[in-house]
Amino acid sequence: MVTLSARRGAFALLICVSIATATGAWAQVAPSPKTGALITAAQGNPQFQSTAAYIGALCPNLTPGTDLRLRCAGALNASTDAPPLATIALGSITPEELLSQSGAVDGAIAPATNAVAGRLSALGRVGFRGGVAALYRPVALASNGDTAGVGGFSPSRLQGFFNVSGGSGNRDHDTYEAGYDFDQGSITGGGDYRFSDAFTAGVSLSYGKTDVNFDASGGKMHVKTTAGAAYGLWSVSDRLQISGLISYGHVRYSSYRNISYVESATSVINRVAYSKARGHQWEGTVTATYALPASDGWSFGPSLALSAATLHLKAFDETGAGGLDLSFPTQTTKSLQVILGFDASKAISAPWGVVTPYGRAQAIYETKDDRRTVAVRYTADTTGFFPGIRLNTSAPDRTRFLLGGGLAGQFASGWSAFADVETVVGLRYVSGYDVTIGGRKEF
Repeated sequence: MVTLSARRGAFALLICVSIATATGAWAQVAPSPKTGALITAAQGNPQFQSTAAYIGALCPNLTPGTDLRLRCAGALNASTDAPPLATIALGSITPEELLSQSGAVDGAIAPATNAVAGRLSALGRVGFRGGVAALYRPVALASNGDTAGVGGFSPSRLQGFFNVSGGSGNRDHDTYEAGYDFDQGSITGGGDYRFSDAFTAGVSLSYGKTDVNFDASGGKMHVKTTAGAAYGLWSVSDRLQISGLISYGHVRYSSYRNISYVESATSVINRVAYSKARGHQWEGTVTATYALPASDGWSFGPSLALSAATLHLKAFDETGAGGLDLSFPTQTTKSLQVILGFDASKAISAPWGVVTPYGRAQAIYETKDDRRTVAVRYTADTTGFFPGIRLNTSAPDRTRFLLGGGLAGQFASGWSAFADVETVVGLRYVSGYDVTIGGRKEF
């Protein structure tokens, strides 16, 4: 007769067999004795050290013969047999490149995707009443509704605009994040209506695309964004204006992470890890602009803005690299910026209209966006024992400066156009520029 104790023992054994089948181990096994050597091969790089510690702890707990077990063992063996190869391997399998996804908020990519990723706040940088400083901004296109007057007609209440933007730049490699070059392009269109002499409101729709090429043939990333915005402008007096905007954007990422290194004298690894991810971004900005007394066609004065943004990125898995594919968790980043600016312009009359050169400078202080930690795991890691690789982003630059300028023209029959160039300075690792052209039509 089978006793109750025997039945309980058999049931417990069945559970253990099930766990062993799922994880490839009866219980958590101690880290590989070569873990210390692999951490040493990281040469002090904290990202590589985290990868090395994860590999050393994970490898003995994987099913023998699986691809991830073989790759982990290869890195551990190289750490004692050929340490330089282990260092190169750690650099290749550590996914620093994908930390750039959050750059849309912290400013790494935002200067190049100004219409959608962190630059919709520029809509609030309006020109001064009666002037055309920052005329290229859609809100300003509404606030300076006087081009019809050039042709002798009354200003129109309804206006439409269309902007095309392009730019490029680069991010230098540092201890925590990979370096890359980026190119971007975006288009923005919309319309607004002047409800009264004191209040104008409108909507806009933007589409942008950014292509990122990582240094050292590390791979590529493509970012596509669509965003809609609603905004309003209130002229409190002849000198003071208050503007506000709220925007929502949808972000799509696709990345190709190259994994290439010599594992041993008889093994070379060449793989590509593919991934696709989606996210969304909210942003809101409130701006106050004051026009100082001026004459002879000059307009100038200070502005103060508060801009808040949040980016939510859904979890995603890589494919195509076998055991080296990684799983990324849900990520959320937040930003709160205080922006102090100064704009100046000079209106010059001509027989066919008004030409206005203008310039602007802004000091931007980031109060909220902090260094982030992202924990990633191998998709083949089913043990459930380990937190994975803990990747830390670089500390954000708290202060940066935006410099820009251009030329705007107002013509008869309600037409206007502009050309503008803009750059951000003061960032430790990022440099770039943005060129925008566009026009407006009063109806």
